[in-house]
Amino acid sequence: MSAGREVAGTMTTIDPAAVRAAASLVRDGIVVPLNLPLTVHLPKRPAPVHQMLEHQSLRPMPDGRFAVVNDDRLTLSMQGSTHWDALGHFGVLETGRPDVYFGGRELTETSGGGQAATLGIGALPAAIVTRGVVLDLVASMGFADRGWLPPDARAGVGEVRRCLEEQDVELRRGDVVALYTGFENRLESSGGVFPDAAAGLDVGTRHLWAEHGTAGLVCDTHGLEPVPADFAVHAAFLKEDGMALGEMWALRELAATARRLGRFEFLLTSVPLAMPGLYGSPANAVAVF
Repeated sequence: MSAGREVAGTMTTIDPAAVRAAASLVRDGIVVPLNLPLTVHLPKRPAPVHQMLEHQSLRPMPDGRFAVVNDDRLTLSMQGSTHWDALGHFGVLETGRPDVYFGGRELTETSGGGQAATLGIGALPAAIVTRGVVLDLVASMGFADRGWLPPDARAGVGEVRRCLEEQDVELRRGDVVALYTGFENRLESSGGVFPDAAAGLDVGTRHLWAEHGTAGLVCDTHGLEPVPADFAVHAAFLKEDGMALGEMWALRELAATARRLGRFEFLLTSVPLAMPGLYGSPANAVAVF
């Protein structure tokens, strides 16, 4: 992490030993990007806007030639496509409790100019490098032929443990666990229309991640908990535990590669935007086998 950067929440479980162990997982040199195109975005978020700032601007060079310069700008929502939630992204207002956000932070946490004071994306590591584990829930829950989990499916402790056992993988401290539900297949089948309902993770799995020191949970849907969301997972995991959560990750190729290789662990790298106060960030994530 960069000098002076104070990481908070579950990402503190990623230590140098976890990084070294993750690096040892690279055997085949296969690189799998984990990001959806930015054009695949939630309908409730504004679509990205691409604008030219300079188009073929000419600049004289000392030898008489001219440099041709193009520059542009991109405006996008931090939670619009593949992203990490910052710890300040979600809070809970509760009668009799002044704390709203993780770590006992109150509403003043986000009142300084509209950005997070201490729980922005800067509370995650500047570069996340650790062991990733993909759980192919589509296969383990019996929906491989369909290609995705039905919208009423819910992955509880039993489903997670069964998947880990079938894949012969154990969770370790500092892991980022990727939950594959086949959502990219489902999106394609609907012509890119986001469904109103989607499968998700049961809040009852909370103790499982805590006992293993899991650093982060990411999924391929637009809500880690089942959609439409009751916010139980966000309230328990993000607000209470400081669990790093990622949504709308591209996990189809990852799951297929893991199954082909027979290895469901990999080196994960992710570099959030270096911009203080943001409530989320594109993941910029890659898996390496």
